[in-house]
Amino acid sequence: MTRIYIEFLYLEDVWPIAQSLIQRFEGYQKVNDVLKKDNCIQSLLAYSVEYWPSYLREACLSESDPVVSQILPFYQVDSRLYDV
Repeated sequence: MTRIYIEFLYLEDVWPIAQSLIQRFEGYQKVNDVLKKDNCIQSLLAYSVEYWPSYLREACLSESDPVVSQILPFYQVDSRLYDV
């Protein structure tokens, strides 16, 4: 599951949706308050962002696993992903 969520979060088509949600989220307490009903992409995005770390912990990946190198940009402020 970790691989699926990481790949999904890397899709450039998802980035504008993420930016839109981030902008709408300001001032709200719950993510569900800004999600559009019946928008599967927004729902999957919100779920992926919240739960991929849990799946990562359960995956017990080795340091040499390729998905580990994909995760690092999520924590680097100079990464393209940080601008989302």
